[in-house]
Amino acid sequence: MFPMHTIDELKSLVYGRGRGTGIKIAPCRYEGNTDEQILSLARDTATAVKIPADEEAITMTKHGNALSQLLESEADADIVADALIRYVQSRLEWTGRGAVE
Repeated sequence: MFPMHTIDELKSLVYGRGRGTGIKIAPCRYEGNTDEQILSLARDTATAVKIPADEEAITMTKHGNALSQLLESEADADIVADALIRYVQSRLEWTGRGAVE
């Protein structure tokens, strides 16, 4: 079974639009298979400094927390990828930079 999301698609989202929303993450080359790379990118995104920081009771905080919980529970990479996309989209919407289709 092929993953639903490619690592290149997710890196483009995080390093492009995500950094534009204040996620302070440097581009990185990840080792391992696609699932391992997706999980590493999601971990780096979840732990990155965000300016402005996620705020309580805002959708992006809920999506950020959900991403962190999935990473802690060792969820499937496709589920984590979906959560990563939702989190970055919520930051895009909050900062007024538009949602990703």
